[in-house]
Amino acid sequence: MSDAPASEQPTPSGGPLGTVARTVDVREDDGALRDEVVLAITLPYDLDTVWPAVTQAEHISRWFVPVTGDLADDGRYQLEGNASGTVLDCRPPHRFRITWEFGDETSWVTVGLEREESASGGDDDSRLTLSHLLPRAPQWDAYGPGAVGIGWDLALVGLVRYLTTRSATTAQDATGWLASPDGVAFVRHSGREWGHAHAASGVDEDAALAAAARTVSAYLGEPGA
Repeated sequence: MSDAPASEQPTPSGGPLGTVARTVDVREDDGALRDEVVLAITLPYDLDTVWPAVTQAEHISRWFVPVTGDLADDGRYQLEGNASGTVLDCRPPHRFRITWEFGDETSWVTVGLEREESASGGDDDSRLTLSHLLPRAPQWDAYGPGAVGIGWDLALVGLVRYLTTRSATTAQDATGWLASPDGVAFVRHSGREWGHAHAASGVDEDAALAAAARTVSAYLGEPGA
């Protein structure tokens, strides 16, 4: 793995997330090149609160999408209208690794949690790191890491809102926010930061930012996307 620096920037003023570290890397597994997209964020909640929120179906369904199946070692899961896969490794409350099977492509998602001392002096915070490891594909050159990174940023928005309010977010709520000025600004910010993270990994900056712009246009349904 390279020593590419992370792009770590706060979201725009008033945005739904705090500081997110975004890293893009290339790994070689079993002789094949794979692209890795990594997000990390410190959440002001302890592990006992965050772990069930990101690994138990009744919680995931309230901030992401409905999920069914067995979220334990070797279990199979299905996200409604989205990916399915197998739980490869579940070690509460620190590590959860799954296959992410969508269409005829398989990738790998790992969620790691570590206890972090709270800056406020209260209960410990949790440092959440999410890695999505993807097989090398032609779409990467056209759209870059933002194609999956923006989606995970949006998922973090849902998680933070859920941890804060403990109320469910409906698909209609999420769609409405995404179409709002705040949602559009967030997607543009996320795409731009993934472009910077891509460039920090050693890719030509102009090419990285152009790919990020194409991805943002695709997410927002803009002409020519």
